[in-house]
Amino acid sequence: VSDRSVTLLSELSRIINESLGREDFFERIINYAIRLTNAQRGAIFLIDQEGLYLVVARFVDKQTIEDARQLSQTAINLSTEKREIIFSSNAMNDSLFKSSKSVSLNRIKSLLCAPLFCESAPIGAVYLDSCSISGLFLESHKEFLVAMASLLSATIDKSLNFRKLSEKVFSDSETLLLRVEDEDLLCKSSSFKQIISNAELVAPTETSVLITGETGVGKNLLAKFIHSKSARSKH
Repeated sequence: VSDRSVTLLSELSRIINESLGREDFFERIINYAIRLTNAQRGAIFLIDQEGLYLVVARFVDKQTIEDARQLSQTAINLSTEKREIIFSSNAMNDSLFKSSKSVSLNRIKSLLCAPLFCESAPIGAVYLDSCSISGLFLESHKEFLVAMASLLSATIDKSLNFRKLSEKVFSDSETLLLRVEDEDLLCKSSSFKQIISNAELVAPTETSVLITGETGVGKNLLAKFIHSKSARSKH
């Protein structure tokens, strides 16, 4: 890896670290890719249950967005087998793009499209093009886009895992901890929390309460909890 490549990836890592969690995260990523490769236009797509959707675009018309989405899907399908990016130094004369309306409409010459993968699962794609210069993208640009796609994929993957972990931590933080005499009663399920809520309602009354359940589910602790909330506990 050349010193220049290390510098560029370090700069990309800095942008990712500074921007992660911000609304303009993908905008800053695509702006950096466009500036670095001298591309005229660019877009980033991600995948959900309904397919590829656009998350950011720069200087791209509606028809190009649709073609870029289809091209990104092609890149994903090809990369599943070959792990390659789609590259063309003159898209107008490339048979791969003869059905692409935007290529002829905008006279797109140079084109790059790299898929984003988390392990073996596709999560999106990065698209770049130029309508003015043939052969704009060099081998170094291809290598950078591959490295960028890898780094961006890993970041998105970690962000998704972090979000899942955060949701789990948040869910766990909803655990109800009750101190009954010298013992702790942990309530995590919504059904058990409802039991505690009902126990708090019935405890101040003179109504007899029958507690049933298997051994070890906390019947004794629940009885102590009800007693602690009743008038009898004060005598």
